[in-house]
Amino acid sequence: MTAQADCWIEVRADGATLVNRVLAQGESQTFEARGEIVLSVGNAGGLSIRVNDRPALPLGRSGEVRKNIIITRQNLPAL
Repeated sequence: MTAQADCWIEVRADGATLVNRVLAQGESQTFEARGEIVLSVGNAGGLSIRVNDRPALPLGRSGEVRKNIIITRQNLPAL
């Protein structure tokens, strides 16, 4: 994921919290999971994500808070 603007993120992978912090504009971070990633984000429009090196659909509008976005192998095609 890459922050297009300052953006709070919480990332849980396979039940463990990996990060809960603000990504600064231009900052990127990569995460891996065996089963699922659960993503919560403040300023959804300020974050772009790639899943398996493919761009995903926008998570929401600028300033929008989204919680518990579940990413699994089953729903990858929808992203």
